[in-house]
Amino acid sequence: MAKAIDLKVYARAATGRGPVGRLRRGGRVPAVLYGKRTASVSLEVGEKELNVAIHGTASENVLLDLEMDLGDKKGKTTAFVQHVQHDPITGRILHVDLHEIAIDEMLKAHVPLRGIGEPIGVKTFGGILENILRDLHVECLPKDLPDVIEVDVSGLNVGQSIHVKDIAVPAGVTVLNAGDVVAFAVAAPTVAEAETPAEAAPEGAEGAAPAAEGAAAPAAAEPAPAPASEGKGKGKGKG
Repeated sequence: MAKAIDLKVYARAATGRGPVGRLRRGGRVPAVLYGKRTASVSLEVGEKELNVAIHGTASENVLLDLEMDLGDKKGKTTAFVQHVQHDPITGRILHVDLHEIAIDEMLKAHVPLRGIGEPIGVKTFGGILENILRDLHVECLPKDLPDVIEVDVSGLNVGQSIHVKDIAVPAGVTVLNAGDVVAFAVAAPTVAEAETPAEAAPEGAEGAAPAAEGAAAPAAAEPAPAPASEGKGKGKGKG
């Protein structure tokens, strides 16, 4: 189950491109906290601390126990990392959206799916395991949120698949995906197509044609023999 990570956040007064840029250059990340019970709050958090909290876990679902320092107001609350914006080139975190939740409030999240074991269709027949569905959309209480959902795929043969309805999830977790969606499948191995004799025939015919032409050429170059009657007549004259 997902474990809440402690993180300290501070009130952020600066808005706009210029102030936010200076904030990032100073090693801080702008954030927004929102929820059903409170109005949206602009925050800032240390980039290093945020990286540890978000990227230091095996799961994409991160629960945070926030210690908030809002100047005239301090307190604690629990939040779910709703969205993280990264720089497309450097990968640095540019902004984070935090969703304030209560321990008794149902939340929706996408939990990664991980296939375990080697399918018999892959091991014995050379098939290919296809991880078609990368995560499950679930609803549950914060305490029941899984880090990952593992699925045993070792029994899959070539042409067989596992659907969402076949996946066992922890108690307290409701799957929101349609049950007939395929999550894992084993496809037949791909075989390169061999050249057929019919396709090879035209090449042989083309190769034979020049040989026939070459054979006729020497025969045409031989001198024609003298007529037999002409030779006999000359012999009689000499006698």
